Amino acid sequence: MEKGNSCSLETLSTLKFAQRAKFIKNNAVVNEDASGDVVAMRLQIQQLKEEVSHLRAFVNGKSENLDNEIGTCCCTA
Repeated sequence: MEKGNSCSLETLSTLKFAQRAKFIKNNAVVNEDASGDVVAMRLQIQQLKEEVSHLRAFVNGKSENLDNEIGTCCCTA
């Protein structure tokens, strides 16, 4: 293969790549402020931890009246 022929194949390949790259479309998206969501999720996590703690105590026999505890628990809806 001649040196000129090798360069022309590489040039052709580069031009084909450039043609394909020209049609690539990017869609920019602005990041949303999720700080309110984070606070709400942290509150929910804390409530769920309290509920798990109450339920573990019940399963371990440390709670005599689960209905009263769950009824007054802040984590039930």
